[in-house]
Amino acid sequence: MRLGLTCVALALVAGGVGCELWEPKIPPPTGARVVLIGLDAATWDVMRPLMQAGELPNIRSLVDRGWSGVLRSMEPTLSPMVWTTIASGRLPAHHGIFGFLAHTEDGTEVPVTSNLRRVETL
Repeated sequence: MRLGLTCVALALVAGGVGCELWEPKIPPPTGARVVLIGLDAATWDVMRPLMQAGELPNIRSLVDRGWSGVLRSMEPTLSPMVWTTIASGRLPAHHGIFGFLAHTEDGTEVPVTSNLRRVETL
């Protein structure tokens, strides 16, 4: 009996230590800053030729000094839903924003505001 309890105790201690050793470590903050600039309804098919023609010098400067890419969005591409997803990192089912209007308890619709969001954002 004593040997059995000792084995169980050792297994629990080893298991606890093992879990701690295998737990992923989050690196400390680096101090680096990130700026996300999103242009609602902008398309690279239009913007890149304009940048090459010198028409969007500030956007061109930002792209040249940083990184750019095409947003792989969701359907429907409704701005409140997409921007809330970007700002929260959560899907609409979690953050609760699905469009420009939200249904109230009495069946009316009201404009969506941040007070309807169910999660924190950046």
